[in-house]
Amino acid sequence: MRSMIGQLALITLLMPSLALGAPKAPVSRSGDQGQATPPPKPKQAPAQRTTQLSPKNTKLNFQAYSRLIDADGSFGAFKGSVTITGADVQTAQIKVVVDIGSLNTGIDKRDQHLRNADFFHVSKWPKAVFTSTGIKELAKDKYEVKGRLVMMGKTVPLSFPADIWLTDKGEVRAKADFKMDRRRWGMTGYMSSWGVNPIKPSVRIHFQVKE
Repeated sequence: MRSMIGQLALITLLMPSLALGAPKAPVSRSGDQGQATPPPKPKQAPAQRTTQLSPKNTKLNFQAYSRLIDADGSFGAFKGSVTITGADVQTAQIKVVVDIGSLNTGIDKRDQHLRNADFFHVSKWPKAVFTSTGIKELAKDKYEVKGRLVMMGKTVPLSFPADIWLTDKGEVRAKADFKMDRRRWGMTGYMSSWGVNPIKPSVRIHFQVKE
């Protein structure tokens, strides 16, 4: 009996030291309980920016060539837009609607003639509409613009080179100078076989989007 009492006393004395030597259970932090790693935020789509085109900020001129005297003119009424996604000019979507009757060469009699059935036939087709179908970069700030020009009842593919760039505010600036053949839209009046002052089929177009 005395030996059993001695063993119990010994165990009682050893228990605190055994407790000190035992490995400690990890302590959980209340802030970490039940929290998972948050999913990454979805990337935001690049913003679209649209620059409105009108005679207030855009020039749209033309030049027709003839044997005696060339006709330099402009259009005074048109509207359009250029929409670009982010800063990539190749995403540009361009549309321009021109009021053909607003043409002006500085000579009223000639302007009236250009509006009649020999040329634009404005009473039947008062508008011309250009819509881009693609923009391809050729070099820094230089691009090939492809699209369709609807004029005089015909839809014809049209491509031309243009300088296009963005300002610090993301607004579009552009300029282009190219020639187009009026015969492609059925404008065949006053060609080389006509009289003393035939008008060439090639017409020069110049536009500039400015401040």
